[in-house]
Amino acid sequence: MAATNTMVDQMRQVTEDLVDTYCTRIAAVSELITEAYEIMAEHRSVQERLKIELKEMLAVKNSLRRKDFDLLIKGALEPQYVREQEVKGRLHKFLSSQREVAAQLKTALHEGNLEEVRRLKREIETEIREIKELVKVFHYLETSIIQRFNALLKKGPQITIGEFKEAMIEIRENFRREVITNGIC
Repeated sequence: MAATNTMVDQMRQVTEDLVDTYCTRIAAVSELITEAYEIMAEHRSVQERLKIELKEMLAVKNSLRRKDFDLLIKGALEPQYVREQEVKGRLHKFLSSQREVAAQLKTALHEGNLEEVRRLKREIETEIREIKELVKVFHYLETSIIQRFNALLKKGPQITIGEFKEAMIEIRENFRREVITNGIC
């Protein structure tokens, strides 16, 4: 009888340790999501700075009205701005769902429901893969926009309105291509 109680206590301790470890991982994921938000904010800040520089350069050197610039750039960047909000929402939802999964995992482990534990593990792995891909694609698109803006700025006063328009089309098409290729949005 004493050996059985000891074994039950040991199993209970192992179960609690597993859930505690998972909760620690959730805290680490939370920190990573916070970092992702900070990176998004940094990208946005860089983008805005470069956008202002481009606007001024084109307004002064090529007589492109600021209003026309704003319309062209909005058409190119609006899908990415919308995407940023979707990514933030998905990250927040992911973190919330992981807390729920931790509670489900604890229940399944206490009940000895190994099939439910396996199902939860598969669900977690699938969700993590999806989130990683989502962030990877988003980061790629943000980086490509910044690179394109920098390339335009490097041309300096020689930049033409036509080159600017081509760049905006390229940014928009790059986004569409990623949506089709990766099934995002």
